[in-house]
Amino acid sequence: MKNDSIPVLRRSLLYVIAMLLLFGFSAAMAGQPEAWKADWDKTVEAAKKEGQIVLYGSADFETLYAEFHKKYPEIRVTGVFGRGADVAKRLMSERRAEKYLADLYVNGQTTGYNVFYKAKALDPIPPLLVLPEVADVSKWWQGKHHYVDPENQYLLNINGETRIVVGYNSKLVNPAEIKSYWDLLNPKWKGKIVAYDPNLGGSGDAMRFFFYHKSLGREFIKRILTETDIVISSDTRQMGDWLAGGKFAISIFAPVSRMDLDVMRMQGLLVSWFEPDHLKEGAYIVAGSGGVVVINKALHPNAGAPADSALADSSRRGHFDRAAYSAWLQALRQVCTERGIVLIFDEVFVGFRLAAGGAQEYFGVRADMVTYGKSLAGGLPVGAVCGRKDLMRRFREDHPVDICFARGTFNSHPYVMTAMDEFLTRLDDPAFRRVYDGLDDSWNARARQLNDMLAAHDLPVRVSNLSSIWMVHYTEP
Repeated sequence: MKNDSIPVLRRSLLYVIAMLLLFGFSAAMAGQPEAWKADWDKTVEAAKKEGQIVLYGSADFETLYAEFHKKYPEIRVTGVFGRGADVAKRLMSERRAEKYLADLYVNGQTTGYNVFYKAKALDPIPPLLVLPEVADVSKWWQGKHHYVDPENQYLLNINGETRIVVGYNSKLVNPAEIKSYWDLLNPKWKGKIVAYDPNLGGSGDAMRFFFYHKSLGREFIKRILTETDIVISSDTRQMGDWLAGGKFAISIFAPVSRMDLDVMRMQGLLVSWFEPDHLKEGAYIVAGSGGVVVINKALHPNAGAPADSALADSSRRGHFDRAAYSAWLQALRQVCTERGIVLIFDEVFVGFRLAAGGAQEYFGVRADMVTYGKSLAGGLPVGAVCGRKDLMRRFREDHPVDICFARGTFNSHPYVMTAMDEFLTRLDDPAFRRVYDGLDDSWNARARQLNDMLAAHDLPVRVSNLSSIWMVHYTEP
């Protein structure tokens, strides 16, 4: 691959990351030449309201994520980064626990195929492509999108790089003596080669290259593993340290980048590697960590809901979409019902600010248990737990006198109970309930009006609201 192709790949990667980071709100690209722009603007605006994207995978592209955040400061990039196998193990464990946290996986596609694709944990990518420079296949290498899966839908490679898997200690090795991979079988290197474990993720593409190369094949693999007293390591960083320290003269199977040999050489350590044109059999091109998959069932109908916070820092956002959140809660209710899980609403904070029936009435979802706090008694110290009869029973049928007592200084305090009774009596009055009519519209209009005034005066402060619950935050660091 020519060196001048790298900037093009980097730009393509940035475009794809920018597109996919906002995937959750986009529709299929319209057929008209300029129709994409309205779709893109709508996507960006919705993504800003959500406020974050959750990535699982490689940290190799952190600089690109930072560039994305500079362009869209309202959208934070968060996630879990590490080796593909480790990250995949965590993500799948979370999914088994019904925790659908990830939006995207950005890393090697061996894990993407063997884990996520086979588990049917992916959404198709083509309907999510919006930007013309991403959707237009003529702008991609070989005039096509490079998918790994047979359907050409789920596992998209967005990066290309020459993979070099033979490094050496420049004090112990004269590169002029090694012009072919077969030269590594020279007896002088016996006991002086360390190899990355061929059974681990990250070594598979090297093994495929050697196996399928007509001048190398299985014979080379067999002999390099059996005739050189080779030492196997599962830690690429350790291999780099061993090479720099002179414990071994040559490394194989481990990508140079994963051993940090480039960093070591910049630091003046005696390490180097064979460039693709140095060995007569050449090298190979891989996607590296540049594979993207869209994880299905992503749990992000909104950003964090507004709370009674004052002057939250610029990294935090509040946004609320009642319809989306209601739909999510209703789906959660269905899952809990089907699996016999107790659904608990904690309404200590929200109380009856949303509706006379609390959050249950507001979102149209019936919980199994609900907790309330001081709002139940006009601000006086009280806590209450409500629930289904079978959950609230204070004794066991096999031990009827074994009663569960809840003790406390203010338990059933007459003063507090009277205030609570008065509140609930008023709340049950239809005339009083009319205070909730149009409540959302009133508070949303007030928030919009205040934000318009703040913007007109060019002040870096905005408000977001969930009905009467307001959050004040900075828009700049």
